Amino acid sequence: RRSENIGFTTAIKYEDPAAKRRRLSRERKRRWRARQSQEALDKIRRDNAEYQANRRKQETPEQSLARRAANALSHAIRRKPETRDQTGDVTRIIYFCDICGVRFALSSHLITHKRLHTGEMPYKCDACGAGFTKYCSLKTHKLTHTGEK
Repeated sequence: RRSENIGFTTAIKYEDPAAKRRRLSRERKRRWRARQSQEALDKIRRDNAEYQANRRKQETPEQSLARRAANALSHAIRRKPETRDQTGDVTRIIYFCDICGVRFALSSHLITHKRLHTGEMPYKCDACGAGFTKYCSLKTHKLTHTGEK
């Protein structure tokens, strides 16, 4: 017996017991499949995260720098707006750090990165005078003075 809410009254449907068993069996199978596929997906993600972590532990500093540069380059290729030269060819602008060679897709990211090399900290805390290279770091720091988490 199934009930359905129709307006203010509840209508009761009578269902053949065999049909009900088949319907419930189908619903159980569907839930089981969804649970299994989610568990499989979680296992794949967990295994991949472990693999990546182990790979990073084993790489040398040179390999790490090369991986980060390749990631920055692929990020630049995906995100950087295109420009056209006089011949009409499309080129992408990539910003390089002249100190360490890291590549960036956006000039603002390069400017923020260069502060690491120069030691510039343009964002100062009014309460304690601590300096930060990024505004978001200053905002996070200010929470320590207000007691928020």
